[in-house]
Amino acid sequence: MLAPLLFSCVTARSLDDGNPRQRGVRRSGAVAPGLAGLAMLFAATTTASAQTPPKQAVKGEQMQSASAASGGGDKASVEEVAPPPPQPVRTEILAFENWTVTCREFAAGGPPRTCQAVLQVVQQQQQEGGPPQVLLAWILSREGQGAVTSTLQTPTGVVIAPGVELALGKAAARKLAYTACEARCAAVFAFDDAFAKEAAAAESAQAAIAATNGKTIRFTFPVTGFDRAWAALRK
Repeated sequence: MLAPLLFSCVTARSLDDGNPRQRGVRRSGAVAPGLAGLAMLFAATTTASAQTPPKQAVKGEQMQSASAASGGGDKASVEEVAPPPPQPVRTEILAFENWTVTCREFAAGGPPRTCQAVLQVVQQQQQEGGPPQVLLAWILSREGQGAVTSTLQTPTGVVIAPGVELALGKAAARKLAYTACEARCAAVFAFDDAFAKEAAAAESAQAAIAATNGKTIRFTFPVTGFDRAWAALRK
């Protein structure tokens, strides 16, 4: 049984730079945990960091004995602190209908120019005063003059093995395999010129995912503005 859903697409701020971590996922009967009905927010993850107990100082005779036993003098232990990430010298944000392109340029000797084109699908009905509920995100990323990488993020609570089906306009649907499923499930795939032509010619797209209740959930959303977003991404 198909459960077609229609959602609106809004201009979004850029997501984190870089591509999502790609991790192997089990595909045989594997299920990504999530909220029922697939109408939930992308849950935020928390990471716990291990804490090392403080070292006790050795004083007086104990220090001398420890030095003598080791056969050498005292050596200072210096913790290496990672340098802060380089900050962009210029950030440009451009809106093209349903797409938002964010490009960052760095000083000479720093990282290459990075750009992201982002489209988000949000739930039409929202609780009064509550934030938009992002159900699906499509991210095109490029670093320097490298190839464009495409990432389709979906809710969790899906069956992993079938992956995601993405159809642009009247073109045949493409099946995309999930590459990671943590706070969100993500399908990362190469975005070639043929795919770009289909997206530029389409007014809307449809993404289909397999829910754990056996139904297929379809998201239909506009993709207009892609041609200009694609041109800005490939400057």
